[in-house]
Amino acid sequence: MKATEDILVEVVAETLGIEKDKISLGSCLEEDLDEDELHMLELVMAVEEEFGIQFPQQDAERVKTVGDILNYLKERDAKKDEENVARVPKRGV
Repeated sequence: MKATEDILVEVVAETLGIEKDKISLGSCLEEDLDEDELHMLELVMAVEEEFGIQFPQQDAERVKTVGDILNYLKERDAKKDEENVARVPKRGV
């Protein structure tokens, strides 16, 4: 199974038409990858589709780097895990 980071880099590369080896977690979407508002919208839609999530506009507006997207995905997973744990009843209750 591929790591989330690898999948994200593939999505960014395919969506923006950039070679994967030119993308790092520190790549600034606007400055390094020449992404404009239209590209950002396309990227958000591609990330939503690939990872089966909703990426709210206010969260997307705060994203500046590829690493920011990865951190967002990890935080979503962590919150989802916490919610699932909170729903599991303790034994003997």
